[in-house]
Amino acid sequence: MLAALAGIGLLLTVYLIGRSLGDSPIPVVSPTLPSLPLFPSLPSLSINGHIFGTTYTVAITSPPRGLNSGQLTQAVNGVLDRIDREMSSYRSDSELSQFNQSMSTAWINVSAETVRVVDEAQRISVLSYGAFDITVDPLVKLWGFGPERHTRVPDQTIISEMQKRVDYNLLKIQHDPPALRKIRPDVSIDLGAIGKGYAADAVGECLSKIGVSNYLVAIGGELCARGKSENNRPWHTGIETPVAHLRGIQCVIELCDRGIATCGDYRNFYESAGKHYCHIIDPHTGAPVAHNLASVTVICNSTMEADAMGAALMVLGPDAGMKLASKMKLPVLFIQRQANGFKEVETPEFEKMRVASANVTRGNNP
Repeated sequence: MLAALAGIGLLLTVYLIGRSLGDSPIPVVSPTLPSLPLFPSLPSLSINGHIFGTTYTVAITSPPRGLNSGQLTQAVNGVLDRIDREMSSYRSDSELSQFNQSMSTAWINVSAETVRVVDEAQRISVLSYGAFDITVDPLVKLWGFGPERHTRVPDQTIISEMQKRVDYNLLKIQHDPPALRKIRPDVSIDLGAIGKGYAADAVGECLSKIGVSNYLVAIGGELCARGKSENNRPWHTGIETPVAHLRGIQCVIELCDRGIATCGDYRNFYESAGKHYCHIIDPHTGAPVAHNLASVTVICNSTMEADAMGAALMVLGPDAGMKLASKMKLPVLFIQRQANGFKEVETPEFEKMRVASANVTRGNNP
C-alpha cells in the first residue's frame, strides 16, 4: 500500500442517479469516497477492486468491441500492482522503501515512473511554499499515521528534531538515468498524498492505449474522467459532506477530461485529551493541521496534480489556500466548519462546474 493511502480510511459509495438527477440517490456499490462517481445510468462496463488499502472503480461507456470485464480487470490490476511495487511505503521490497532505508547520499536508481511522481511533488512543493512536502514522512510516522499506527501525541522536542529531516530541498532528482539522491542520509519520503492521483492517471493512460475513450477511474477519493458517460453527457461527481459518521453528498459537479481529488481531516484522525489530530501534517509546524477547514476539493488537468494540490491547500488553510487557488485559477471548493454547520467557499472556476439542479442527500451539521 502507498503510505497514507491506506491511512485515509475513506469508504466508497457509488450512487445511481435518475437521468435528470431529480431522484433520490440510491446506493448500489459499497464502500465511499470524498469524491464519488454518480452514474446517470449504468455504465456499459465497470469493475471494482481493492488496492492501496482502499477501493477502486473503473467505469467505461462504449467499450471497444471484444473487451470484457476479465480483460479490463487484468489490465487495470497490472498497472496498480506495478505502482504498488514501485511506490509503496508499506512494502519493504518496494523501490521507495529501499530508497528510504538507504543511508547513502549517492544517486539511487529508481523507475522513471517514480521520478515522474517525485518531480511533480517537488513542483507542487515550490508552488505551495513548502506546504506540500513528501519528505514529511518522519513526521507522519511520529504522529502515528504511518504503517505502525498509534495515538500518542509526541513531545515537542522530538517533533523539532524530526523537522530537521523534513525539507523538499533535501531531495534531488535525476531523469536520465532515473534516480533520486538525499542530501541528508536520514531523509525519507511518503508519496501517499500524490500516489493515488498518479495511479488513477496511469490507469487512464492504459485504458486509452487499449482503445477506451470514455471512462472514469476512481481510486480512493481521486477520480480521473475522460470523454463522456452514458447518453453522451459529462460524468457527474458528488462531493462528500465532511462528517465522519455521515454519508451525504454536499454538491454535484460535471467532470469531463479532468482529474479531481478531495482531501479532508474527517476520516483519518484520532482524539487525545479532547483534541482532534488528523493525518494531514503541516511541515512548517511539524504537527497536524489545526484550522476550521474540513475538506478541499480540487480539479486539475491531471489527477496527480489535483491530489497533491488538495493536500497543499489543506495545509495552507482557508485563507492562504484560497489565495493560492485564486492565483492559479483552479476550480476549488473549500468546506469550512462553523458552529452551526458548514460554509462553502469556492473559486469562480469551481462554481461553473456545479450541477445546480442536483437533488442530493446533503449533510450540513457536523
